[in-house]
Amino acid sequence: MNLIIVRFLGLILLNLIPFVASETFQTQNAILALQKEREFEKLSKEDICIPGTIVCIKGDIAECDVTGKFKIKECSNNKLRCYVFPLSNNPGVSIACG
Repeated sequence: MNLIIVRFLGLILLNLIPFVASETFQTQNAILALQKEREFEKLSKEDICIPGTIVCIKGDIAECDVTGKFKIKECSNNKLRCYVFPLSNNPGVSIACG
């Protein structure tokens, strides 16, 4: 009888693992997005950078070129601004105008 209860509880826990795991990385993504937003507040287009890095600078997207300098790509019409969005289905964040 006890073995049946243990197996039943084990099956319940195994079915809950995907939900707990996904909530964990989604929570981590939200925290990472907030951290990135705070880091980006301190940046200016004159800062040196790692080539290929994409950031938000004063509401616009900036990509670091091969010379280690940011190239600003304005968000269209000044109605949009650059944000760091947490991904919902995978670990990580996305940087885009919104």
